[in-house]
Amino acid sequence: MKSKGFSLIELLISLVILSLILTMSTNFMRSGFLSNSAANRHSIDLQEFQILSSFIRKDIQYMKPIPMIDGIGENTKTVLTIQNNPPQIEFTIFDYADEDNKELTRLIYILDNNTFIRKQFYSDQPFNKQDFILFPLAENVSSLFIEAFDGERWHDYWPKSPIMERRLPRAIKLTFIQDKRLFEFLLLVNNETVFKF
Repeated sequence: MKSKGFSLIELLISLVILSLILTMSTNFMRSGFLSNSAANRHSIDLQEFQILSSFIRKDIQYMKPIPMIDGIGENTKTVLTIQNNPPQIEFTIFDYADEDNKELTRLIYILDNNTFIRKQFYSDQPFNKQDFILFPLAENVSSLFIEAFDGERWHDYWPKSPIMERRLPRAIKLTFIQDKRLFEFLLLVNNETVFKF
């Protein structure tokens, strides 16, 4: 009389086939998880870039040629400063966050400890230079370069001469490197480019 069951060889063949199926499905699931993780990372990077782009575009769009004050509270004729050592741009905008109550506010974009930062002061003529809202726009930024276009050529500082102190440039270019990726913003400045006394 024969016993009703599986032989050892049949069990071993079944186990080999089952292990092959499990290995293939595990690799398939693992690659799916990895591609999903990469897509999520890319989506987050894109969202951060859109926020950064929105801030820069709106700030330049709402830039106004309002003279700054110096360190002792005296008005100057300078309406915008750009320097690249350390990289920094300082200007005045209409605060577009409050549609009902448009107020002037001072902004500074600066690279500080590999972080691209937007500083927004509570007024256009801040006496207390430590009284601001700090908003980090991008981290792991290895370099930032700012240029201004006067209609003829690009300059890595502004104002380029005492005559140009009251003027805004026609365009501003911000170039920075983040995580070995190059980003460049080329923005036209609004039509009101000269401060009138």
